Amino acid sequence: MNRAQPYPKVLLVCNFNQSTANGITIRNLFQNWPKDRIAVAEFSGRIECVYTEGISQYYCLGEMESKFLWPFNLLSKPNSSRSYFLEESPKDSKPKQKPILKKRLFLKVIALRLKVAFLQLSGLVLVSRKYFFSTQFDRWVMDFKPDVIYTSISDINKAHFVLEMRKRYNVKLTVHIFDDFLNTKHQYSLFSNYWKSRLEITARRLFSESDLCLAISEKMSREYKEKYKRDFHPFHNPLDPKIWTKERATSTTIERSNSFTFVYTGKINRDTAKPLSLFIKALERLQALGYGTQLEIYTATGLPEVLRLLGNINTKIIKGFIKNNELPIALRKADGLFFPLDSSRKTRNYVRLSIATKATEYMISGRPIFVFAPRDIAVVEYLQEHDAAYIVSSLDRLEKATISFIENTRMRKRIAKNAELRAKGFHLTTIVNEQLRSLLKQVSDTV
Repeated sequence: MNRAQPYPKVLLVCNFNQSTANGITIRNLFQNWPKDRIAVAEFSGRIECVYTEGISQYYCLGEMESKFLWPFNLLSKPNSSRSYFLEESPKDSKPKQKPILKKRLFLKVIALRLKVAFLQLSGLVLVSRKYFFSTQFDRWVMDFKPDVIYTSISDINKAHFVLEMRKRYNVKLTVHIFDDFLNTKHQYSLFSNYWKSRLEITARRLFSESDLCLAISEKMSREYKEKYKRDFHPFHNPLDPKIWTKERATSTTIERSNSFTFVYTGKINRDTAKPLSLFIKALERLQALGYGTQLEIYTATGLPEVLRLLGNINTKIIKGFIKNNELPIALRKADGLFFPLDSSRKTRNYVRLSIATKATEYMISGRPIFVFAPRDIAVVEYLQEHDAAYIVSSLDRLEKATISFIENTRMRKRIAKNAELRAKGFHLTTIVNEQLRSLLKQVSDTV
């Protein structure tokens, strides 16, 4: 490697789908990296879902590098393997399909749900796809000549694949853990002790052979360092100053008003549906008491799924998907930002050490954050530590806490200011990306 070059050549080996929180976070971490010094090897997505401005070189791992475990190979096949060099967003090349009859569609959905349920119950979700090296992929990697592989993985076979890549191409390896799957993904399978042992063996090998370890939160960094005896540097979603610090298009004054609009942005799933539903009902009761409260939800989750999860709600509150560059305006027009996470054991175990992508986005908006979530998870502890949100964890207090949040203007001003200052001081890409670049440079320069 040319040691005078401040940017090592980095190969991202991960799920890079730009509709996912992990994909967005990784994109932001490597924003403005020189195009000739970054490439993406994507595990499962189509190029239309993976491409992002600023990165030109891609390889979509497909049928030449992966196969599904039997009998799932009878139901699913990997996408085509293909390398790309792109300077602009590709057109959707997915072939048009004939309309599917409702009965066939219903059966297809049922089959998919049964497959997912079986994979999770059996634990085979951790090894459902096997990865190997094709001549085409070898040539593509060796033509790029990476100095460092950066990876985020979520199962056993992906971990083995990137470890083999490290040896095969004689490059440094950086692993970034986004959620605590290593210690939680086995818990709800029928063979939990077996999969726990497999995951533990995989984790210890992965971390011992990696040259740099990153975590998604400070809490994860502390716990993983104690458990695995390695330093873990915390990196969560950084914010593009071109989007988040430009002149604001909406007023950000915080005053008491007869009407009060909460905004929620993000997925509606098992982790958020119940607290969202409870909050909607609480707002309806406040409306009956004369409070002009309402909630607006911006989500990519389809309306049928939203109604299945939230029940019979006023569909006018569902505003649909919003693009990232439009998000600041949507957040800054709100009086309060709603941050929900379920208190169920399954959700708490999964998100306990994670920092949601939306957390830093909420913080920098300058609007007060209202959290309805357990207090003992990383994202809530982080917000509480910096006095950056109003937090309620008990359903019994939800209604009174909402009234207190609405009426206490001084408190809302304080937490909104604290959150915004914290975000601008620690979470902008200009700050975070330089910290990451420096670490990767040190790793690539190590003999």
